[in-house]
Amino acid sequence: MEISGILRDLAVVLAIATAVALVFSRLRLSVVAAFLVSGATKNDALRQVLDDSNPTNSLPAARVRPVNGILRYLVDTSAASKLAERK
Repeated sequence: MEISGILRDLAVVLAIATAVALVFSRLRLSVVAAFLVSGATKNDALRQVLDDSNPTNSLPAARVRPVNGILRYLVDTSAASKLAERK
């Protein structure tokens, strides 16, 4: 691959990374942020996102934390099947 092709690909990656960072900064300002989680294939990811004991969680959904807003998860029974009961 020639240098110009490598630089073009790098520019695309940087643009995508910047766009994602902008999205998260905007989501932090949301009044309400909601996730719709459906199906048994999502139960492990949902458990990881809701795990407050892991501050370095790398899942994108775990990074959505509105500063002064409300965060809601709308979850079906299958997706919630591996969650511990909260009291």
